[in-house]
Parts: sequence; structure tokens; C-alpha cells
Amino acid sequence: MARVKMNAKHEYEFIANFKVLQNSFKAHKLDKVRGHSVAVWKVVLNILEAHSHRKTREMQDAVRSHLNRS
Repeated sequence: MARVKMNAKHEYEFIANFKVLQNSFKAHKLDKVRGHSVAVWKVVLNILEAHSHRKTREMQDAVRSHLNRS
């Protein structure tokens, strides 16, 4: 997993990551994972991360407003 570029932004980087993952799966004798499912999971992870950031901001704003009242 160290060879996977987590901050990939370009299609060629995604393809390189996919090849690394496929080779890793093959080495561990796992069935191949379809590229579409990997792309879907990336979208899901991005949505979850955005949701987490939003919740964190909401909590920080609530704490600030509470402190400003005191």
C-alpha cells in the first residue's frame, strides 16, 4: 500500500494506483476488483470526508457561539 498515491488527481495516477492494487490482490490470491467499484468507493469516501468536515465545522461554530455568549 505504500506505493499507492493517495493524493492522485490525474487519470494516469488512478490507473497506476489501480495496477498496484490489482497486483497486490493477485499476490494475495484475491479475486479481481472491478475499476468501477473502486471509483464508486472513492466517491463514497469523499462524501463521507466532506460530511465529517461539515459536522466538525458545525460543532466548532456551536462552541464558539456558546463561548461568545458567556
